[in-house]
Amino acid sequence: MDFSELKKFPWNPEIYLAQQGDTKAMRRTCAKAEPIVDQFGKVSYFVNLLGKDEVRSIASLSLVEFVMSYPGGVPDEEVPALIKQAIKCDLINSVHRLEYRRGKEEAPPTNGDTGSPENSSGDTGSPSAPPYGEPEACLLQNADAQKVQDAIQHLNRNEQTVIQFYYFRQETTNEIAVRLGCSVQNVRKIKRRALTRLRSLLER
Repeated sequence: MDFSELKKFPWNPEIYLAQQGDTKAMRRTCAKAEPIVDQFGKVSYFVNLLGKDEVRSIASLSLVEFVMSYPGGVPDEEVPALIKQAIKCDLINSVHRLEYRRGKEEAPPTNGDTGSPENSSGDTGSPSAPPYGEPEACLLQNADAQKVQDAIQHLNRNEQTVIQFYYFRQETTNEIAVRLGCSVQNVRKIKRRALTRLRSLLER
């Protein structure tokens, strides 16, 4: 991919504005990074394992997360390569989680496991894989990528983290609780609040 044009974009000023809540700056940044997102939708390795729509969803959310967590201090011409690396890492992690989940599903039940959704920690609300059949998951995965990006901007940092890692990166509520340094119960509250806000935004 030719990054020559992308290197000319004022990444640092635009990302700073986006982090301050400037929706237009976020849209400009995402639009400029669209060729990077689109590139991963053409990588057969990821598409064959995850599906084209899922690859795009993960890449789009990874881009938004990068923008919101970017600390700055990197020359503008180096930012596109960082975005590309961040998306690639998230996609690889998603593949690893998918393979791990498939391995668990193929493994024979142990210790009297009868297929109950309750995991070993007793967290009945966080099965080993997010419940992709539930309405909220279908809504998030089927919505237009740009619309999802716009909606996520209206969530606070913790809400963004919960939505991204639970629905698109297959982490359990226990794992997210460790990531955020809070209780599982608090993660569930954050998720419910975020879903309510996202549903309202995405259904407009």
